[in-house]
Amino acid sequence: MPRLAAFVTVLVCAVQAATMPASALSPEVADVEWRVVEIDGSAVEDAGTLVFFRNQLGGKAACNRLFGQFAATPSQGRAFTGIGVSRMHCEGKMEREQALLKALEKMQNYKLDGLVLTLVDAAGKPVVKLQR
Repeated sequence: MPRLAAFVTVLVCAVQAATMPASALSPEVADVEWRVVEIDGSAVEDAGTLVFFRNQLGGKAACNRLFGQFAATPSQGRAFTGIGVSRMHCEGKMEREQALLKALEKMQNYKLDGLVLTLVDAAGKPVVKLQR
């Protein structure tokens, strides 16, 4: 009986691990604060910071707290879903915040080059560039 209990315990742990979502981004990208430096090809300042962890997105846009999740796409890419922000209004920052949110909705994959992380759309065009 002890062998059966041990086998069941191992089996339950294996099933739980298999059904947990895998990290959407590589370990080099996750759990690091990334500063937004470019949106749709235009350099920006004070546009926000992003942090990726497991299948979650967090951080701060130009004004509000930012959150969301990742989902796999049919083209083997990654996309953000359920992107939301808190509801404060910051004079002079809302345009940058809206530009960031719209760009994040287009993200399908990413490219990492040293300390620069580029979020790209389905065509591979950069939509948001971030620096570590």
